[in-house]
Amino acid sequence: MSFYEYSNYINVMKGYVAFYQNIPNIQKQKATELIQILEKEL
Repeated sequence: MSFYEYSNYINVMKGYVAFYQNIPNIQKQKATELIQILEKEL
């Protein structure tokens, strides 16, 4: 039983890592969109 719990824990951690690695890409995209909006206003 403990092997299954360990395996599940590893998969959960992989999900967290993938999510947190994707955050900078999302922030970069939002920053680019914000810059474009500001350039249009100016």
